[in-house]
Amino acid sequence: MAGPKIWLVIYRFDQEIEGKTGAAKGPFSVDIPGESSAVEVQNTIRKQLKIKDKKLVLKLRNHRKSLIPINSHIVQNTKFQPYTLEVVKRFQNVKPQARSAPISGYTEMIKQRLENLLRRIEKLEDIVPEMKQNREKKMQKEMEGIDENLKFIRQRIEESESHKWQGMFTKHPLW
Repeated sequence: MAGPKIWLVIYRFDQEIEGKTGAAKGPFSVDIPGESSAVEVQNTIRKQLKIKDKKLVLKLRNHRKSLIPINSHIVQNTKFQPYTLEVVKRFQNVKPQARSAPISGYTEMIKQRLENLLRRIEKLEDIVPEMKQNREKKMQKEMEGIDENLKFIRQRIEESESHKWQGMFTKHPLW
């Protein structure tokens, strides 16, 4: 099933030279496959626009400059009001930093959880030899309960076999 045909103006921020942004290129038309995943749509856009680097981030904006998701449900637009596709590097505008805020009590909490897990494992290791015996005791109790139920059912069946059917009513109704 064919999807919408969208028009894009491309800004290649990944090819900036000393803070100067490149000029807009386009508009280009791209055929979006219908009922496909977001990854497939992104790969289609990359292929049709010859963007080979998979590490680049694609940002799609509408005519109001709002970000819109890249998926198969993109609304078809015109050549005179194209979407803006910004191609940027990961962490191009913001440099990631290592976690700088100290988390109070984090290491203590992790140590407590580790000790708790170790205690639980030790308890399980102590119980393992007894588990087989406990299982056998439980099975024996269940078998005894089933045996009692069978005796009761057998007794009821024998009682019901000794009775004979003598008709529906022993005394005629008064109608």
